[in-house]
Amino acid sequence: MELLVLIGEAILWILDMLFVSADIYSWLKGKPNRVERKDAKKAGVNPPPRDRWNRRVIGFTLAVCIITIVLLTVRSKIW
Repeated sequence: MELLVLIGEAILWILDMLFVSADIYSWLKGKPNRVERKDAKKAGVNPPPRDRWNRRVIGFTLAVCIITIVLLTVRSKIW
């Protein structure tokens, strides 16, 4: 049983790192849209809609938070 928990934990760690990498990549790709939205808000104009990269940043960030909480919970119960 302990082996299954360790394998599951390893899989979650790998997923967490992959999602962190995807989150950083999406954040970098979405910079032009964020700057465009910020400039539009400063000018008092309706900002353009969020692009797909900004939506991905939100999704990946939430996924990373959830996976990290699960990992911390599992780790605290093991030790």
